[in-house]
Amino acid sequence: VSEYFRGMNAGRDVGFMFHNVADMDDNTDGMKLEWNAGVWNGNGGNLTDSNPGDHYLMWGLRAAFFPMGYVDYVEGDWNGSGDVRFGIGGSFFMDEFLAPAPDDNPTMTSWQIDGVLTVGGLFFTGEYFSVKTDDGNSDWTDTGWYLQAGYFLMPGEFEVIARYGVIDYDNDNQESEWALGGAYYFNGHDWKVICEIGKRTWDPENIFNEGKIFDTPVMNTSLRYDAGEAVREIETILDFSGDQ
Repeated sequence: VSEYFRGMNAGRDVGFMFHNVADMDDNTDGMKLEWNAGVWNGNGGNLTDSNPGDHYLMWGLRAAFFPMGYVDYVEGDWNGSGDVRFGIGGSFFMDEFLAPAPDDNPTMTSWQIDGVLTVGGLFFTGEYFSVKTDDGNSDWTDTGWYLQAGYFLMPGEFEVIARYGVIDYDNDNQESEWALGGAYYFNGHDWKVICEIGKRTWDPENIFNEGKIFDTPVMNTSLRYDAGEAVREIETILDFSGDQ
């Protein structure tokens, strides 16, 4: 889910950004407000103008508040201090890009809200996404969300992890994912091993739905032969038994 929505805003890498993002090892207790603001262009890795005439920009804003001190979204409560820490954040992106027709200015607008909570070895995080695309003739909106949790069964050493997410496409199709896993920490986050098993369901053409692929109706109608009907034997013209 995360990769799908974040990937929509990828591709422009030349620009500038202002931020005050803190390191977990620096100013952790005092960090309460995180913010980012930036503008990008380039439309590709290390390219300044890969599409001649494309002078549109992608710009983005993000802010997050941590009342009890900074919490890292991507790492579990490894220290397991027992202190409650949580945060809530949100972001907004808009991307304009060159269209085949000069009068069309396609835009992609996205926003998301997220939250994180840690306490006594427990770690929870989740996000909600919404992306609207307007190609000048029509528009569509995809939404999605996920929840993820982790718990240290052995403080500072072994953590179990679970995740579930859903994408709702504008055409009423839906994609979902779930995952279970574990992580063993040999030396904190510097040296660890993570194993995961999961499943992803996908139905963009609405064919994996009830009554077609699963939970199909009983096949007792429109059959070629009725029950008890004699079947005519068909003589074999070509015989390949000697080649067996």
